[in-house]
Amino acid sequence: MSTAAAPPVSARACALRLRDLHVTFNPPDRSPVTAVDGVDLDVRPGERFALVGESGCGKTTTALAAMGLLPHGAEVTGDIRIGGHAVTERNDVGWARHRWTDVAMVFQGAMNSLNPVQPIGRQIVEPMRIHEGVDRKQATRRAHELLELVGIPARRAGAFPHELSGGMRQRTAIAMALACNPRLLVADEPTTALDTMVQAQIFALLVRLTQELEFALLLVTHDLPAVMHFCERAAVMYAGRVVETASVAELYAHPRHPYTRRLFEASPSLDRTGEIRSIPGAPPRLDRPMVGCRFAARCDRAIDRCRVDDPRLETVGEAHEAACWRAREQEPSA
Repeated sequence: MSTAAAPPVSARACALRLRDLHVTFNPPDRSPVTAVDGVDLDVRPGERFALVGESGCGKTTTALAAMGLLPHGAEVTGDIRIGGHAVTERNDVGWARHRWTDVAMVFQGAMNSLNPVQPIGRQIVEPMRIHEGVDRKQATRRAHELLELVGIPARRAGAFPHELSGGMRQRTAIAMALACNPRLLVADEPTTALDTMVQAQIFALLVRLTQELEFALLLVTHDLPAVMHFCERAAVMYAGRVVETASVAELYAHPRHPYTRRLFEASPSLDRTGEIRSIPGAPPRLDRPMVGCRFAARCDRAIDRCRVDDPRLETVGEAHEAACWRAREQEPSA
């Protein structure tokens, strides 16, 4: 786990840069739901970056917006840059230039993202044939290499997804996402429904692959212990906004936002002592106007200002930002 702050990089050099990203859903006969509200995010080349928070906080919606995979009814605004290139066209034609080659995604539940009636080898070959124009023989050879790289014998290329274990299906999904050598891999809860040992193996595999193939990883997860062990930087989301971002070592040692601290307290870990405590209350409804800090109603450190003024991200330490009126009161002791 890296403790040094990574140097700032320009928009052109970022694997992914989001600025003022908003995502609003407009269901019929209901108020609009702003699932993502002004998110800024930088994922640097080659780093492992985590986007963490409770279910429903907007982290998966943020990732899908960055991939251009939200349903057509979603209204997306803001600046999205992949590998320094601005993605201005909100349609499949505009995104096709970037998917697979610049950015690829591993989804929750590989059984739902793999084609059940095609062998896994053929599914890995397909993106190379479509996006890179590679001939079938060369693509098949590369597919076998990728299977070996993720720990699956090449002879299993003819197997169907239902013939593999859950861990092997997830490894196959990773191999398929890496088929066109993307510079950024987005992994959305990649260990969902896997047992603890297999989860650790998948995370260790992702770390090894980022080092060997030198791509950046955006890990979307609620698993804080995994983030602490496998990622270098993290952003914490709550109610559609990023409320804190820093290196994982800094977040672990000195969380500045009360929500981050309560997340740690609610997460079982062999590295931490003390009682596991749940966060009281529930997140606010995103289809209703909000005044003040969105976490104020659940916060044990809220003051009067928190209930009327909306805090924004500000620098509270070296490469450390938090959106809390009392963040500076929680300065780490020297």
